[in-house]
Amino acid sequence: MRTTQEQNEGLIAETAIEDVDSLGRAADSQARIRQALIAAAGLIALALVASFLGFQWRTEQLLREQLLSQARAFSSEVVSTRAFESQHGGVYVPESEDTTLNPYLAKVPEIKARIRDRDGSSYVLQDPALLTRRGEQTALREGEKVFFHLSSTKPLNPRNRASDREAEALGRIAGGADEAYWFATRDGRNYFQYVHPLWVTRSCLRCHATQGYKVGELRGGVIVSISADDVIYQITVGRVLTGVVLVASLAALMLALYLIMTRLFRSLLKAQRLLRDLATLDSLTGLFNRRMAMRRLGDEVQRADRAGEELSVVMFDLDNFKDVNDTRGHHVGDDVLKACAAAIASGARAYDVVARIGGEEFLALLPNTGGMEAASVAERMRSAVAAGAGQVLRGTGTTVTVSAGVAEYVPGSKES
Repeated sequence: MRTTQEQNEGLIAETAIEDVDSLGRAADSQARIRQALIAAAGLIALALVASFLGFQWRTEQLLREQLLSQARAFSSEVVSTRAFESQHGGVYVPESEDTTLNPYLAKVPEIKARIRDRDGSSYVLQDPALLTRRGEQTALREGEKVFFHLSSTKPLNPRNRASDREAEALGRIAGGADEAYWFATRDGRNYFQYVHPLWVTRSCLRCHATQGYKVGELRGGVIVSISADDVIYQITVGRVLTGVVLVASLAALMLALYLIMTRLFRSLLKAQRLLRDLATLDSLTGLFNRRMAMRRLGDEVQRADRAGEELSVVMFDLDNFKDVNDTRGHHVGDDVLKACAAAIASGARAYDVVARIGGEEFLALLPNTGGMEAASVAERMRSAVAAGAGQVLRGTGTTVTVSAGVAEYVPGSKES
């Protein structure tokens, strides 16, 4: 014989399997909650990714803007100085081994390429392009992190011929762009390069009128190069740190989601079990309640009709139970009911159904059992109930007797 708990657990499991709709609704509920949590986590993850990537992108933009601002300022100084020199036709400097006569200027009749002062010292004219180149050489010699050079797709001096990247940038400027810049690597070093366009003005024609210059034409540009090793390093470190923090944040989010889902589903399962028990079990005795007993009775009647098997029902009623509550208190009455329930369940078989259907009324549903056998079972249960109640009331002077009735169902007759 099985205990009350074991019997009810088996029958509840059987009933739960049959209740497909209820299980389906519970599964659908869990699936919807899971989908909602996953969707929320996905949105949070997207927000995290967007925030981290946006922050990194903005940081890199600020670093690039810093380089760009520095390049613009430097190129503006170079171009402004060049414009001043061009406006005044160049600068005369003492003639020496480093500053020799410019052969291009010597061929222009209108220009005095060499002059002498009263002391006989010789001075040679340095045009803006040459002065710009000398400034570049000075910056390179002094190892500055910012230097520049002239570049042109149609150079008079072959040294100023534009590289492919510079020619592309000058082409974009000729097509309407205000400026051009990019990162480049040279001799293992990283540089930020910026192009400031040089447009032909009237002052340029003084020296270059015979060389095909036209006012408003783009002849080239000043290429400013700024060492970008530190900026590239900061960008690389920032990307690594952003990636590490982002991965750690996403991992923490997934862990939190897993813990929340685990705890939530445990609570849901617990709540579902509680609701199922409240709907099917008597809270005091742990037996099936009246609703479940009637449902099981209907199921067993249909089964008996299909299989042509015998079916019997035993009803138990505690006599004088009201006196127990009135004289000994309801707590003693509750103990008597629990003892009676345990006694009935202990005499039931694995497939029998035992339920409390009223205050002191119990029912035992005996499948595949005829009336004579059911009467024997009922007497055994009645004796066990009386003994269990007597054990609780021993020494109190109060006794409880049990009345039992047996009904047999004849398959297909709808009569008992």
